[in-house]
Amino acid sequence: MSVTTLLIDGQLSVVSDAGEAVAIGADGLGNVQVTVDGVIDPSAGTIPASSVESMVVLGGDLGNVLDLSAVAASDYDHTDIDGNPALPEWKEERVRERLAEVISLQLKARELIASYSSNWDRRRQQQHYDKPPKVVFDNQISAHYTVIDIDAPDDVGLLYLIAYMVDELDLDIHMAIINTVAARAQDAFYVVNAEGQKVVDYERLDRVYEHLTAGLAS
Repeated sequence: MSVTTLLIDGQLSVVSDAGEAVAIGADGLGNVQVTVDGVIDPSAGTIPASSVESMVVLGGDLGNVLDLSAVAASDYDHTDIDGNPALPEWKEERVRERLAEVISLQLKARELIASYSSNWDRRRQQQHYDKPPKVVFDNQISAHYTVIDIDAPDDVGLLYLIAYMVDELDLDIHMAIINTVAARAQDAFYVVNAEGQKVVDYERLDRVYEHLTAGLAS
């Protein structure tokens, strides 16, 4: 199978380097489903169809058959975290202002996270996910990246914590697929080492596992 499926900044990219028949749709859970010659493409991972803002499909030199008939608006209806079809301008402006404050060191990321804690505490009282964090590696789903799948209780600053720990491990995040359902976070991080290569050394994978699981459990 010579098709790669990635979600980057809301853009779903499906790239084929041969002459396959490619079909794009959604599975029964509302996740993106790409089939190649009738076989589900495993490189897509778990991507909520509602997180797709745009789609780019690149075919190979041998010619492809592309089927988009299963791309339904009911599945690929992009919404923000509040269920709105587009991010309101005031929210965009607030995000830009907060990012500028953090980048210019006027505001610490941890202080920004703490400012949302009271609202999050009220939400957490209504939703609960009590299973321990789970970290799984996949070196088969992508030809260029090691995928770290994390299943954990959602919390304020969870992504910040994960990104901070990954940086401590001297790994670079190429892409992250974020999926949060109620109080449960199921995220996938496509990473490489400092040399831009997949992490294939078992001892290093063990160290990554221990560091992430310890940090998520604290």
